[in-house]
Amino acid sequence: MKEEVRFPRAQHASLRLNVLSTLRSYILAGRLQPGDRLMENEIARQMGISRAPVREAIRQLEQEGLVESSPHRGTYVTSLPDDEIEQIYQARALLEGYAARRAARRISVEDLQRLRVLLQEMRQAVQEGDLVRLAEKDLAFHEEILRLSGSRTIMRVWASMDAIIRNRTYSIMRRSARSDIIEYTAESHQPLLDALASGDEERAEQAVRQHIFETRDLIAPAEVQAGRASAM
Repeated sequence: MKEEVRFPRAQHASLRLNVLSTLRSYILAGRLQPGDRLMENEIARQMGISRAPVREAIRQLEQEGLVESSPHRGTYVTSLPDDEIEQIYQARALLEGYAARRAARRISVEDLQRLRVLLQEMRQAVQEGDLVRLAEKDLAFHEEILRLSGSRTIMRVWASMDAIIRNRTYSIMRRSARSDIIEYTAESHQPLLDALASGDEERAEQAVRQHIFETRDLIAPAEVQAGRASAM
């Protein structure tokens, strides 16, 4: 029997971000799974807040592709259709590659230090077996590269497709025994950091594209393995 999901009371400093972070982490951690409904009233009640920040957070999750809303089913956690996976990987490679090229020509010593800290935090999360924290720091690392590109348009487009790929990836990690994928998730960011530090635009673009396609190729057999395990 599935454990009932309970939501913590929100901190009032930044309610929308607090609710958004909580809901996103619950989805990435598998506490909220595809098909689970998000009841706006109940979430607001449990977190001790009004419905407005919950509504705003859910709207953001819809933009990220993690939830969907329909007149008959309400709002529920979604999953990525199989026929869209390859298209999104290809689009991410083009978009993030271009962002890395722009970032390489603009990056500062302080920017590189922030990326080093994020990489170290990813490694620490791997050691502690904290997949949610690993997902958050992975997300932050890529967001930092996009921020360094100086393009708000790139960031908006990326946000619309990144989270749902990440949700699928971490779902597979939870269900499979592939510890190499978890370790790779952190260590595969070192070549990205090195390429950006070199200031070589071409190298930075290729490093990011390789990272994305290697992740795709590593995840595919693990997904099959996880599917077989869940069917037993």
